[in-house]
Amino acid sequence: MIDQNHQDMLRELVGENNFKGANALALLDPGKNAQSLDAGVAVMPETVEQVSSVLSFCNEHSIPVVSQGGRTSLAGAANTVDGQLILMTNRLNKMIEVDADAAVIKLDAGVTLQAAQEAAAEHGLSLGINIPSRGTATVGGMVGTNAGGLEAFRYGVMRNRVLGLEAVLPNGDVISDMKVVSKANEGYDVKQLFIGSEGTLGVVTKVVIKLDPADVIGETALVACPTTEDGVFLLRAAREFFKSDLLFFEGMWSNYATLGAKEANFAAINQLAETDPALYLVVETSAKAAPIEDFLAEMFEAEKIVDALIAKNESERRMIWHIREDSFVIERNFPPGFPFDVSVPINHLVDYANAVEKELAELDESIVLIMLGHLMDGNLHLSIKSHSDISQHQAAVKKIVNRNLMEIGGSFSAEHGIGTEKRATRQKLLPQANLNLMQLLKDTLDPKGIMNPGKVL
Repeated sequence: MIDQNHQDMLRELVGENNFKGANALALLDPGKNAQSLDAGVAVMPETVEQVSSVLSFCNEHSIPVVSQGGRTSLAGAANTVDGQLILMTNRLNKMIEVDADAAVIKLDAGVTLQAAQEAAAEHGLSLGINIPSRGTATVGGMVGTNAGGLEAFRYGVMRNRVLGLEAVLPNGDVISDMKVVSKANEGYDVKQLFIGSEGTLGVVTKVVIKLDPADVIGETALVACPTTEDGVFLLRAAREFFKSDLLFFEGMWSNYATLGAKEANFAAINQLAETDPALYLVVETSAKAAPIEDFLAEMFEAEKIVDALIAKNESERRMIWHIREDSFVIERNFPPGFPFDVSVPINHLVDYANAVEKELAELDESIVLIMLGHLMDGNLHLSIKSHSDISQHQAAVKKIVNRNLMEIGGSFSAEHGIGTEKRATRQKLLPQANLNLMQLLKDTLDPKGIMNPGKVL
């Protein structure tokens, strides 16, 4: 635990109301990772000046700092241990400024994605970033993990959306690059250092994100495909048929979709389940799109789908999306297993999915492979589960899931970040020259190693 004298000094820097000890932290939800609040001491600065003062103090006294947003991290980036200081950014949430003419939004890092989306929507605009944890995830945390999500195939990931940012370095220096324009060639693009750094180089305090015209939702369909190959065929066909009017194209393998439908008591999916599909697709189009029924009729005629459900109302649409987004249904129905978040080039997706399924079954017949993902950009989320103990297979499972990903131009880490869970894989799969350069950047900006130690690198 940070000694009492240092705690008292930190309390003075941020004020009594912005300091929490172990008893107060015990009342908070730790989020996805139970270890998020184990440090037992937290500050909640309200201004960039307070963040600067805290980091300067911690750097001087070699106190490790872990910054946290909404604690929705899925790779362990927000985990803490005794002796560290938690720097919560949730009270850096005052600024939400939309410039509709420039189509940008300026935000404090502690603003939630949902609040940002609602502010942009008032002007008919969209952030182009959309993830299920939108009500909790903060903009700063999403910058730190380079979040992607449901619309990445159209708008890119956070790295492609950020025009400018403000960040505080470990020594307390404030780096300000709050650009509101896309063209600014002024040397090294400093802001990119912090996007995807998971709090290991400093604390992001403000962000400028470019906006795009918001889409008006047209139709939503839940589509049943007999094979993964057919699903990839639909992917290409839908992109050609709807072009820019294709808003979402999400994939759920059968066991995930039927599990979610059963919990949600969504009886309408039973008819689709009777056709025994391998893959379900959530296809959503804009109000300007051609009728989705026309597209589905073509695919049915080509024997690429076996059935489909077009949402008749908003209630059915919400239910379809609930099934897709409630990934915690896996945790509620299975003991802990091994989660993975990978990117696979589309032309390799079928072979990859089939090979992983086959090799896992050969490894242990009790293993259950549950997959879903953002098919348009090849991002698959895999959960390796079993009602038996499969802990002895962890190394073998990791080898199967990461098979040839780097060689085919994919990635072992798509959108959830590295945190603690993928450090060993990163060390093994990335070229040594890349690892050396990352370490050089870390050592240069954070020579005392106080920022989120034990994560990423």
